[in-house]
Amino acid sequence: MTQEVRRLPLVIRPLPDEPFDSWFEAMAHAHDATVCEMAIALGLLGEDGTWRGGGVTAAWAIRLDAGQASTLEAATGIAAEEFHQMTRVRFWQFGARHARNGSLSGGAPVAGNGGRFCPECLADDGGRWRMSWQLPTGFACLRHRRLLADTCAACGLPPRRRGHPGNLIPRPGHCHNRASGTAVRDKRCRGDLTADAHRIEVGGAVLDAQRTVFRTLSSGRASFGIYAQMPQPALVVLDDLRLLARLGRNIAQEQADLVSTDANLPLAMRFQAETPLGDWTKGRPERAASIAVGVTLAIEALQDRESALRLLNGRLSAYTTYSPHTPQLQELMAASLGRRRRPTAVLQSASIPAADPAATARKLPIMLWDAWARRLVPRRTNREIAATALSAAVTLAGTPLTHAAALQYLDPQAPSGQVTQVMRQLGQSPSESGTIVALIRLAEHLAQTDVPIDYSRRRALDCEGLLPRDQWVAICRECNVHPGSARRYVTAKHYLFQRITGSPLLHAPTAWRDRLTVNDREVGEFGSSIPALVRAALTRVGREFLATNDIQEPLEWQPSHELVADLDLPPAPAGEEVIWPVARPARDIAAPTARAMQRAYRAGATMRELSEQAGLSRQTIARVLHDIDTDSRIGRPREFHFDPDWLRDRYIADKLTIAQIADQAGCSTTLIRRSLRKAGIEARDRGTGSTVAMMHPHPLAGDSSLLRKVLIGRNGVQRAQRYLAAVGQPSMRAAASSLGAPVGTVRAQLKRIAHDAGGPLFQAAVRGGPLTLTARGETLATELRRAFRSGDQCYGACDESVDDASQSRV
Repeated sequence: MTQEVRRLPLVIRPLPDEPFDSWFEAMAHAHDATVCEMAIALGLLGEDGTWRGGGVTAAWAIRLDAGQASTLEAATGIAAEEFHQMTRVRFWQFGARHARNGSLSGGAPVAGNGGRFCPECLADDGGRWRMSWQLPTGFACLRHRRLLADTCAACGLPPRRRGHPGNLIPRPGHCHNRASGTAVRDKRCRGDLTADAHRIEVGGAVLDAQRTVFRTLSSGRASFGIYAQMPQPALVVLDDLRLLARLGRNIAQEQADLVSTDANLPLAMRFQAETPLGDWTKGRPERAASIAVGVTLAIEALQDRESALRLLNGRLSAYTTYSPHTPQLQELMAASLGRRRRPTAVLQSASIPAADPAATARKLPIMLWDAWARRLVPRRTNREIAATALSAAVTLAGTPLTHAAALQYLDPQAPSGQVTQVMRQLGQSPSESGTIVALIRLAEHLAQTDVPIDYSRRRALDCEGLLPRDQWVAICRECNVHPGSARRYVTAKHYLFQRITGSPLLHAPTAWRDRLTVNDREVGEFGSSIPALVRAALTRVGREFLATNDIQEPLEWQPSHELVADLDLPPAPAGEEVIWPVARPARDIAAPTARAMQRAYRAGATMRELSEQAGLSRQTIARVLHDIDTDSRIGRPREFHFDPDWLRDRYIADKLTIAQIADQAGCSTTLIRRSLRKAGIEARDRGTGSTVAMMHPHPLAGDSSLLRKVLIGRNGVQRAQRYLAAVGQPSMRAAASSLGAPVGTVRAQLKRIAHDAGGPLFQAAVRGGPLTLTARGETLATELRRAFRSGDQCYGACDESVDDASQSRV
């Protein structure tokens, strides 16, 4: 505005639910100014502006621009936002539908310039109007529990059909229609709108219907009756209401008893008396009684599916369009005509604000999340095709796309024919009764949620180097499970590939197909039965793989199942964890007592003592303690350093075996064999050197010719010890029992030592008689006892010679 707007000294505060034109007229009346003068004072018109009649105030009641609102704030001190809320576009924003030029569409549920009114409210508030009266679906006053009046009692026309004339001073509570029967333009009706001789009270059902309409418009969504599981936007629900209200009025005209209850009898009488034949068939009737009857019957019908079907059956044209209505009513309309709505059509008709298939495809894997797919299509055998069809269904929800077009956003290589077949059957079986509703809820949730994973980027990843074989073996060793065959390894790779990308196996790297091929069923069973430790290890590998590709996202994400908690969906089948064979059984046996062993070890117990108690090797006990972060007490292990000349003398000159050298040195045969190789001494062929060594007497034999024959070969000393043990026993069986050896073994060893000694050692005895030595036997026994008595000194001398040759012990 060009002129400076001054602050008005007298400002009337707007009432709750008051439209802008009502407040404007109250201000003009308070200042005793015409509408044009008030508009100039408020800065809405310039002083030299051309007045265009009452249509200007009607336009201001619908919408104010930012400049007009700020000017009003400067003139009145009332916040500009409060003025915006007094316009119909902002107050009833959820019911506003706009034309292409941005204006309010004439077919919008909140369109129309006229309005009904409550005479009692006008009388109480000094002629101030209510925004709710101007709604085409407004028909009752909730405060006074009465039907709204349609027309002025004086002129018989609806008041406020046009804006107030600009050259007249408004009179709140009075009709400003042009007076009938006169050609004078400024002559107005001025009928008293607070006077009403035909007050019609309404019952609770009518008032509840009016509350439901107001609640739907103010909240922007309807969640009552058939909309409870899948709430719908107010704008589309009001279109449902308009259709059912028209059908309800048809029924009420034919069956007057439908609304003729005690509380609604005056309403029914007004409906029958005042509604002309052509009026009750209109989609948007003008009379409050007709609207009250139609909306009340429509709200009651929308409470459950069966009531809505009763209202629709036989009254709906076969050519009625489905598109303006909610998916719930579309399904009922098709059922009333004996048809079945295609799942694709139901998904396309879903009301999802700002539905963008490209954005939805970035938030979805090609195969819908496994936990969701198992609930929505529990009996589908081909998991890949069913999950792909579900993702395509979520993508096309709320858009005009077909399922084939939606599939192009996700996977152009997918078998569209098989996916189409699944889509045609979707929701038909009892187990999938809630699938369509769940898909629409999921699509709406994704449209409003920022998903932490960009699946379009995941689908472009090069996964050929994912999970090498050695890494899989290391994982199994870490989890103490057997890695299994090559098929298990390949299945694990494909399982991890699907967790990362969400793509079918068809998109797995081509190099993987050169070895083994696995199918979707195998991967699904692997994922549902994998041990928890292996699953956690594969999750770690997947996160590391994403990090190497500069992707800072969680490995997996999926919406919460709370979205469909109230739907009748089967629970996701729980996978049974299969017990894989352990890789190290001994270690697995020791694991349950690991903490107890840790406490004992820290208290001073040695590894040897713990291994003897557990019946396991010291190495196993050490590994178990290491797994639970136990610091070991490292002792001083013996180290052997053999003189090559000493080894050469023992092995070549003396013809000793490797076992005999190890026995002398007190170490293992492996160490002697390794030392010989290090000294450059070539090992003898198996059997050659050993045969010579077998003929070499044991050092205990000394210079005794008899003992040099007996203490020779393998187990020579053992045979001699068993011979001495048998001497003095009453029988061979008693000797074997005292030695803890079989009788046959003892008899064979005694026979061998008699052969080596050159003759029998025992005299032939009567069966059951005692064993009696021969002279040779007595001599052998005496010499053996002497040799064994001096045995400790012989071994001590041997140890000293080994110590001199080994240089040091570390």
